[in-house]
Amino acid sequence: MAELVLKIVVPEGVKTEEEVQTLILPGAAGEFSVYPHHISMVTPLTPGKISISFPGKKERIMATSGGICEVDPQSVTLILRSAEFADEIDVTRAQNAKERAEKRLSSHDEEIDVKRAQSALHRALIRLDVAETLSRF
Repeated sequence: MAELVLKIVVPEGVKTEEEVQTLILPGAAGEFSVYPHHISMVTPLTPGKISISFPGKKERIMATSGGICEVDPQSVTLILRSAEFADEIDVTRAQNAKERAEKRLSSHDEEIDVKRAQSALHRALIRLDVAETLSRF
């Protein structure tokens, strides 16, 4: 099967650049898949899970807080605000972030930025879900 070159760029620099078979990405209108010879496009990515299938049936899951996806027939570039593979996630930190966000939301304090707290909770839940995939494999 033909392959794609995936390049993931985060604020710190290039996180990875390697050949993959397929991707499942969190788009603004829902998840979408990218295969070799995909039509060229640029689209925003929302916070969510990225599934990466490598040659040899190996798969890795990554959490992202969103960004931009650029697709060409032979390559995909993801420019992401953050990107963590499941084995890189600090579960304690993610759990603490979840609890802080839940506490803010349940306080009903008028000073609380509700949208920001909801976003923080959503990101923490994604990170915890992705980290949990390690126990499933």
